[in-house]
Amino acid sequence: MSTYNLLIGGKLGDFLLGVYGAHLHCRAKKLKVNIYMVDIGWDFGLKQTYDALYPILINQEFVNNFQILTNYKLDPIQTPHQNSPIQVFDQKLIEEGYLVDDYINSPLIYKACWSDLYANMYKTQPTINTAWLSFDKKDHQLANTVIIHRKSIEEKRFNPEFPYEQIIDSYESVIFASTNKKDYDAFPWKQSVDFLQIESLDHWFTVISSCSMYVGNLTAPVVIAHALDKMRIIELPFNADSAHWIGEEKYSTNIKWFLNNNNHNLTS
Repeated sequence: MSTYNLLIGGKLGDFLLGVYGAHLHCRAKKLKVNIYMVDIGWDFGLKQTYDALYPILINQEFVNNFQILTNYKLDPIQTPHQNSPIQVFDQKLIEEGYLVDDYINSPLIYKACWSDLYANMYKTQPTINTAWLSFDKKDHQLANTVIIHRKSIEEKRFNPEFPYEQIIDSYESVIFASTNKKDYDAFPWKQSVDFLQIESLDHWFTVISSCSMYVGNLTAPVVIAHALDKMRIIELPFNADSAHWIGEEKYSTNIKWFLNNNNHNLTS
């Protein structure tokens, strides 16, 4: 099977969405992808994140190879909020050709959901009711548990109207999970839920793969739940990022989102 080269940067959630784009492209063109990880936006460092991602990505049917990009320059230096051209000096890559995950320059940025944006980028159709990442590990003790995660430093992504209290009251087993206990300490309803310390990216995937439902704001674990097509409820913020999630329910019956009492799909 033919392969192609794709360059993707961070942060982790953005990176995984780029992998969704690769999944669409590979499915449409009957290709496998060589993913090159660009050193931008990694909260836990490039090498540490690569090492954590490698065993997950290399086992995906559509991934041929996964490595860190070397011999290149970002000019000017990118941030997660701006996308500048990547100058690649690797002769093999130059000869073979490559694509860059350039979602930020899509005409649908902040205008359409992620599935529509990436389908438009690769001139294909979104997947329907399908996980784009496979992950087999399970913690069977979490099979009937709702997992909540709300990253405390992402206050701009908080929605004061989101019905956390009603969700907690509606389920017998609810746990707050995070890599950082400060997130749990800042959660207003922590007295009603126990805390689960997440130890690694593999642990995040295991917990989300195992639980009955995931609930959270716009952080990387939401994208993991999205990638695994886990039943999920997303706390949408009052900013442009919401546009990338409203409409995803066209492509999965497992996604719910809430912006306010007049704009949600919790009862659909």
